[in-house]
Amino acid sequence: MPDRALEGVRVLDFGWHIAGPFATKLLADFGADVIKIERPNRGDPARELGPFPPANRSLETSATFLYLNTNKRSVVLDLAQPAGREVALRLAASADIVVENFRPGVMARLGLDHETIRSHNPDVITVSISNYGQTGPYAQYEATELTLWGQGEVPYVTGHSERPPLKTAGAQPSLHAGINACIGALAALWQRDALGEAQYIDVSILEAVVNLIEFSLGLYQCLGTCPPAAAGDDRRLPPGRSAGHRQR
Repeated sequence: MPDRALEGVRVLDFGWHIAGPFATKLLADFGADVIKIERPNRGDPARELGPFPPANRSLETSATFLYLNTNKRSVVLDLAQPAGREVALRLAASADIVVENFRPGVMARLGLDHETIRSHNPDVITVSISNYGQTGPYAQYEATELTLWGQGEVPYVTGHSERPPLKTAGAQPSLHAGINACIGALAALWQRDALGEAQYIDVSILEAVVNLIEFSLGLYQCLGTCPPAAAGDDRRLPPGRSAGHRQR
């Protein structure tokens, strides 16, 4: 029996910044062999995100990058060049899961989309993470953590009703999308091994955010209104009770 759940599973990681790398970090933590692809010279843009040690700011010392890329191996490839794409395809041919979070259409232009990779590896699972999903009227729109958080309504129900909407700390939309991508990859891996079907997983960051406001969605459906901010209170619970409380 393997020591870790995903031992023997290989993941090819085209992720950059936060959402894709967080998904593959979780897979690596479960024991997968993750091979991270980075661009020449500057590498993953997350290498330029702080915090940094005060006396040693470099592309090798970003705490954000190190957190998002633990337990991975790394290779530098120039995907704009035919030689780089050829190596990437060879790596994909031996992968169980491929993860990417480029803008929709980029992988197809590079010749590294799901169907092309499947022609080399029919059993591969591909996970794509993007702001608004791979299809639809917003597919090519750019976005930021703030705009995605705001579109998902979370700031409106966070903080105090007498104050402006409040953004929570950190890159929460991307992190939640990374969690969704990891769960989708695990479910697709199970289906492939159980039923012999390899899937393509399309993860929208905005949908990951909207999934967090189930109470607001239910309230709007029932009453036609949205709740104002309530300092984090969950009005479904009796006073003083937490969501984890279980009455005997």
